[in-house]
Amino acid sequence: MKQREVIRLNEALIVQSNAEIVRGFGWFVHFSCIFFLFIAVISLLKVDTNANRDYLQIVFGVSGAVFVISYLRIAIKKFNYDDLKLAYINLFFILFAWLLLMLGLIAVGDEFWPYVDFIAFTLLISLLSCFYPNSRFFYSGLLFICLSMVTMHLYIRNEDILMFLGSYLIVSFVLNRCRVSFAQHFYDGLASQHENTLLLSKLENLAMRDGLTGISNRKYLDDRLNIEIKRAKRCGKPLSMILLDVDHFKRYNQSVGHQAGDLCLIDIANLIQGCIQRPDDMLARYGGEEFAILLPDTGLESAVRIAKKVQTKLKEAKILHPDSPLSGWTTLSQGITVWEQGMSANAFLKHVEKGLCDAKLAGRNCYVVYS
Repeated sequence: MKQREVIRLNEALIVQSNAEIVRGFGWFVHFSCIFFLFIAVISLLKVDTNANRDYLQIVFGVSGAVFVISYLRIAIKKFNYDDLKLAYINLFFILFAWLLLMLGLIAVGDEFWPYVDFIAFTLLISLLSCFYPNSRFFYSGLLFICLSMVTMHLYIRNEDILMFLGSYLIVSFVLNRCRVSFAQHFYDGLASQHENTLLLSKLENLAMRDGLTGISNRKYLDDRLNIEIKRAKRCGKPLSMILLDVDHFKRYNQSVGHQAGDLCLIDIANLIQGCIQRPDDMLARYGGEEFAILLPDTGLESAVRIAKKVQTKLKEAKILHPDSPLSGWTTLSQGITVWEQGMSANAFLKHVEKGLCDAKLAGRNCYVVYS
């Protein structure tokens, strides 16, 4: 893979991975808002004194403001998928709001300890489900998390704090290693997908190009011609075409050889390509020593101007033709036609071919407009 393709691949991975992180943040915000309402209602119903209720209302009000602001930023699409830094800042404030809420519940009384425990593990599971790259990986790890939760609760009941801390550290280490491993599989999958896209793009590009000159081939010209005819019908704009043929090219090959003839065709293709400036204009190899210029949104006057420009540039280039009966230099015969309403693609090509044939009958090294 070339260096610029590697750079494009890395950029695509960064953009897509950042988008996944920001999308995970969006899911976590939605979950936090719903879960917060559930915890707030249950807690306020359980508290038994007005002082504690007022205290919890303040805590819930501050935390709820953070959740609502984060939710609104997503709802109105305040930031894009590539704004990763802003997503991390929002995530930090949400987790800080959850910490404030849990500390507020602990300060009210010991009866809220189960609530804090439940909130902590629920947040852990929700973070995994929102930010893990693949749901199958998450559900496979969820069983281990649930078993670990049961084990830690058993240790807490036995008041074995050291065993609880050890189990929690082991779980954290395993989760982190799983995250690294899963992320690696995720990025490898993205890399393979993007590399396959690049290869398909290359194959499509090769299928549309002429192997010798590098310009468009006949197949792509036919496909593009059908598209431009439909566009001309729909928009009512003109469509012109020029068919060019290298005069006495068989004599050229016989006199200097086929390899020199190939180089001559390449030079002529580059010369013609330099005569068309607009992005929509297309040069294609029509077959053998014939070239075609497709000119969307171009009338007859402009097409003739391009044909004259090609003649002038070719005369100035002075490409040697040792066996030409016309002159010592390579020349072109050109047929020009303009598409008319109701004309099919085949009829359009026949018109431009007849124009080229008339140019050859007129003595070559000229252009003829056929209509």
